[in-house]
Amino acid sequence: AVKWELSRQLGPEAFQLADAFGGTDSAYTFALFMSKVCKASSRSLAALVQVGVGTAITAPIGADEMLEALRATVDDLLSALAKTDNSEAASLNFVVSDGESLLATRFAGTARTGTVDPPSLSFCCGSDLTRRAAVCGEGTRFGMEQDGGHKFCIVSAEPLTTNDEDCEWRGVPANSVVIASKTAQESLDVRVCDFVSESAVRVNASG
Repeated sequence: AVKWELSRQLGPEAFQLADAFGGTDSAYTFALFMSKVCKASSRSLAALVQVGVGTAITAPIGADEMLEALRATVDDLLSALAKTDNSEAASLNFVVSDGESLLATRFAGTARTGTVDPPSLSFCCGSDLTRRAAVCGEGTRFGMEQDGGHKFCIVSAEPLTTNDEDCEWRGVPANSVVIASKTAQESLDVRVCDFVSESAVRVNASG
């Protein structure tokens, strides 16, 4: 029922994109997101996506445009849920990237009651990934060096390491989005934004 509601909002090109990805709920959601990207960036779907065998995003979109599109996509998804009389909370964790920026949301809500506590999300960032010696038979560990700015950002549902010396994991607040964007200096600008409002907090490169 939700997929039917979403399909009614898609133009011919976006509908073809959903079909190219198998016509699943996720495919329709991605097609809806890309249609919102087109509106936010004032570009056509054909200019952004190669539809067919090897479907792929072919041009950078921009972090701000993707954030605007994600917010509009979630609004439409919650509206579609309301029309189906579905009262359950929807967990809408998305990870999207155009090759230059990455956005990962931690969001859940219902059309009637608003936001609720979503599943967990964590991230860590640093200047380099390193392999470290095994501890007590745990096998090879990896670590994140903190010197020299941010060049890596790992996003995961849960921390992938338990030793704070390996990686400094940060929990993403409920109903927020992590944004990591490449800068002209080939480092990453990492910020955490409220997914509902415009407020943002940048993550220090020094950790």
